[in-house]
Amino acid sequence: MAARPQPHDSLESPLLPGAPFILLVAGVLAFLAVSIGGLWGIFVAAVPNRTPVPAQEVPKPRLLANPPAELNAVLSAQRATLSGYRWVDRDKGIVSIPIDRAMQIIAARGSDAYAPIPGAPPPPPPKIPELLEQLRTQSPTSHPPQAAQPQASQP
Repeated sequence: MAARPQPHDSLESPLLPGAPFILLVAGVLAFLAVSIGGLWGIFVAAVPNRTPVPAQEVPKPRLLANPPAELNAVLSAQRATLSGYRWVDRDKGIVSIPIDRAMQIIAARGSDAYAPIPGAPPPPPPKIPELLEQLRTQSPTSHPPQAAQPQASQP
């Protein structure tokens, strides 16, 4: 009995032909060699003095000489600022009062503690278009404009 031809007998061999593959690999390697050689030539022409820079000693960190004492000095200066009276802007009549006194004033106002201060001018409306323009013109590393801080007034 004669063998019947099978459909897969007429298909190509699963092995890849070697010549196109070898040519492709040789072309890629030639391209890389030419590219690296060209870049090296540009580097040699552009950087005539290629002597290495000598290593420099890293500067020592500026550490605090006595951290607890310096922390106490900073904290005491902050406490003195927050617990005393001082002028913020003498021309405008703006003063800073101790936090304890400010809390007493707010507590004495009761439920209207955060209502507008009588006789004080209303706050100006925000200048949104100007702020947006400032944000657009600022460089990416600069900081956005700070909002005006509320000012304490004399009771």
